[in-house]
Amino acid sequence: MSIFDNPDFLSIQPLDLENKLYKPTAQLFVHVKQQTTTAYQELKEVLLEAHSFISVEAKQVYEHPGETLNDWYQLAVDNGTATYQEVLPKLAASYQQVESGLIDLNAQSKAFWSAFYADPEAFSVSLIEPLLAQLNGLLAQSQSHLSSLTGQVETYLITTYSNLLQVSDLLMQQPMNTINAVYQNSLAALLDIYAHIISSLLTLA
Repeated sequence: MSIFDNPDFLSIQPLDLENKLYKPTAQLFVHVKQQTTTAYQELKEVLLEAHSFISVEAKQVYEHPGETLNDWYQLAVDNGTATYQEVLPKLAASYQQVESGLIDLNAQSKAFWSAFYADPEAFSVSLIEPLLAQLNGLLAQSQSHLSSLTGQVETYLITTYSNLLQVSDLLMQQPMNTINAVYQNSLAALLDIYAHIISSLLTLA
């Protein structure tokens, strides 16, 4: 059913600017301001903590340079050892996987060339047949999609043409009312969309 068949089409929809434009925009502004303030406070706290930590460590180095630097060195060695002990098994496992993969690839290559040398023609056919079957399947799917798309385009064009004829009739019969209705109702629809988008953003945030 076309929207132009709707008996209320020529009725002017009210523009609810207060609830559909002003309030959602104000809510979005308040939300963005709160998010910005929160992010600023979090960044400020992180910077203050980092400054406090650096100040304490610098004071330790100044008052006890040898002991503090020795502690740092020991901490670095401990962390390095722990990281090495954690990473080494992973590297060994990765190496074993690569080695196993190369062995399998070598075996598959030998089997491939052995089959090819034994009967090149039959082997080539065995490779080409699955590709042809897959290609035929893709062609069939493409034709099906193309037929469906053609039907949809045809339906859309017929509907559009019908709607244009109805708009022409309305413009001939009631030109000012039709133009006002299209303009006003389009604005009302845009306001509805805007309010819905803002509401969705505030809900997700």
